[in-house]
Amino acid sequence: MMRGQQAIPDIVCRWQQTHVQTEDHWLRLIERMSHGMFNPTMLPSEAEIATIETPTLIVWGDRDQFLPVEQAVTLYRWLPNAQLAVIPDADHFVTRTHQAEYGRLVTNFLDALFQRESK
Repeated sequence: MMRGQQAIPDIVCRWQQTHVQTEDHWLRLIERMSHGMFNPTMLPSEAEIATIETPTLIVWGDRDQFLPVEQAVTLYRWLPNAQLAVIPDADHFVTRTHQAEYGRLVTNFLDALFQRESK
């Protein structure tokens, strides 16, 4: 097993233990974010987002037809521990259309976190 493959389950498990307040936390988060797409007042504010200290990888397609790349840049600026990767010639469905590049970015991000946390 490659180091990155081991890092992923370990880090995900730790994040889930640290950040899950209720059993349906992730479902409620997804619901809130999807409703926010139709009602921007439901989205977290800049101040709320700035309190998120969890290392975050933002992966965006430069040709996203739903959410312009400027939104990724704004989110990157608001999150104190964020990394931004903009994939050229990728649309909103970057995880499907650029699977290899997306997988490499996520694996490298998690590998770096695992190495930092192991020290």
